[in-house]
Amino acid sequence: MPISLATKSDLNEIYKVQPKAFEASVTVPHRLSKEEIQNLSQMALEDGAHYYVLKEDNQLIGYTMLAVKEDNLTGDKYGFIYELYVMPKFRKLGYGKQLIAFTKQHFKQLGYDKIRLNVYVGNAAQQLYKSCGFEERNITMQLEL
Repeated sequence: MPISLATKSDLNEIYKVQPKAFEASVTVPHRLSKEEIQNLSQMALEDGAHYYVLKEDNQLIGYTMLAVKEDNLTGDKYGFIYELYVMPKFRKLGYGKQLIAFTKQHFKQLGYDKIRLNVYVGNAAQQLYKSCGFEERNITMQLEL
């Protein structure tokens, strides 16, 4: 099943499910409105990120938002996954792995040898990322007072 650059119509579909996707991925309480969540994505798009969609029979199965970023410490450039989401009824069918495989190929073709992403503790997608070869790189720790 081909994965393609999102069209305006695809973006409208993504923006409809995005609040639910955000809620599923951010496992901490937050105060962001639907508009603020969309603004975060819009800022990433304006900074060079792109959405890619996985569709079958014109139905959205999943999507990912990808960008190239630069490490502030080393200056190394790398691929970055801002968002990766599979619609609930299509989960556990290999579509997440298909989006990851596309991402690997995409960044490899662009000449990058690393991909990074951020994931919250408790996000079920961690298992997908680990099964696709992602490893922990840094850990943010917190102390409740």
